[in-house]
Amino acid sequence: MSVDRLLGYLEKLGTGKVFNTEELAELLAPIWDEFDGSDESSMQSYKLHGRIEDASWVPPALSFTIERHGQTVLGSSRAELMSWELDLNTMKAVTHQAGFRQLKPRNKPVNTKSLADEISQLIIQGEKSKFLIWNADGTVVVRTGIVLPKDHLPKATVAGRRRRFRMALKEILRPEGWMEIRANVFGKES
Repeated sequence: MSVDRLLGYLEKLGTGKVFNTEELAELLAPIWDEFDGSDESSMQSYKLHGRIEDASWVPPALSFTIERHGQTVLGSSRAELMSWELDLNTMKAVTHQAGFRQLKPRNKPVNTKSLADEISQLIIQGEKSKFLIWNADGTVVVRTGIVLPKDHLPKATVAGRRRRFRMALKEILRPEGWMEIRANVFGKES
């Protein structure tokens, strides 16, 4: 296949929207690697099939959007949308992020402040809890993995929740004379 075949197809269609995106993918995939910049953001020709959207031909530029699923593999509920513009004269491909598409409902928000309030009261009162490990020296380990479990959530979601929880916990405990000695370990100030 050559770029001439793709050009012939596009010229027959005329300027404007390209509706048969699967036929477009069939013609574009075999020559994808010939475009300088086509490998940006790990794009490969097989990813064109069934994913090209909003294609348009305004000579010499062919533009389209494609849905990328890299983050969904890591648990994200959103797919990234990438916009591509191919110059068929210079054989250059340029891409940029065009937004996101929500594929499944977002995870419910967690009120990390109220969790921090609850855990701080357990610490201040010296209570035993599955969320805490009390050390002989009076320090306490907060088991954030139990307070905020992974629950098959995206890594970034879990990390963000745990970070906000720790920040809120430190803020609540500081006026009570507690300080964070190291990550998730608190002790009374001397």
